[in-house]
Amino acid sequence: MVKTFLPGDLSTMKVIDDIYSKLSENVLKEIQGEQLQCKYKNDTIFLDTKEKIKTFLLSKNFYEYKFNEEGNFYQDLIYLHGNIKVDNLLSGNTDSEEIKVFLRKYPKEEYGKEYDILETGYKGKKISEIRQQENDSFPESAKYQLIKKAFDYGKIHADDRNSILNAMDVPVCPYCNMNYTMKYGKERNAADIDHFYIKSRYSQYALCLYNFVPACPVCNSKLKGKKDTTRQTHVFPHEESFGKEAEFEILNLIELSSGKSEKAELKLINHGNNPKIDNSVETFKINELYDFHSSYAKDLLDKVWIYNDSYMEEL
Repeated sequence: MVKTFLPGDLSTMKVIDDIYSKLSENVLKEIQGEQLQCKYKNDTIFLDTKEKIKTFLLSKNFYEYKFNEEGNFYQDLIYLHGNIKVDNLLSGNTDSEEIKVFLRKYPKEEYGKEYDILETGYKGKKISEIRQQENDSFPESAKYQLIKKAFDYGKIHADDRNSILNAMDVPVCPYCNMNYTMKYGKERNAADIDHFYIKSRYSQYALCLYNFVPACPVCNSKLKGKKDTTRQTHVFPHEESFGKEAEFEILNLIELSSGKSEKAELKLINHGNNPKIDNSVETFKINELYDFHSSYAKDLLDKVWIYNDSYMEEL
């Protein structure tokens, strides 16, 4: 995974400023008369003006804006591991750290109504079953509904999407570093916009400029899909890369050099045992993608052996 290296401060570009001025006005209309409050570092912020909304949407550290409804009970519930049983949540009798964290965050004495709904309607089911059948029918708080409506990604039109991708000017997908994501035609772009913090769970960040990663359709739709990625769990291309922490190695070098094998076995080695790298490699199937192109590695090795130092000196 590579860092995106965006061209300077995007927010100073006229095309971006125009798009986000319009978006901020639209968001303000949605929350008119409502008090949309969040925490930014240690300060309480009210998003009650166009300028404040625009500042949030264009912030490079948008993820530090913490909204009151970010920990919505039902949204967190359906993102638990699919094999978890509702009965374990209700009884609290479990060794699962994930369930313990959920119960600490949502104690029964404070969320009795929500646990009663689970008791009467979902007892005996697994989270995976609830996720498939009931995702859209869970009750949500008015504030959470307001956040989803105000920051609806549908507010960005197709032309604006292409303009944003062209302004970012990222030629290759940062996740796989293989597929092109460049501009083509008059104003089109071959990339998808991936929401690093997925919009289905983090509705508040659905319009944030730096939550957008120009990604190839394979990485965005086929591999990542609705998997949850955060700065704590995965490498964030706007800030990080694998760098020299992870490098490809050929596992069967001896067999290749002796002619016993015709295919290079590639694997990305995580030298620093960084869990974020491991998670990113798994999510985007990096080893599987590059194994498909292992013939290139074999060709490079052949050239190294043919055009060795002695041959180069003779030339």
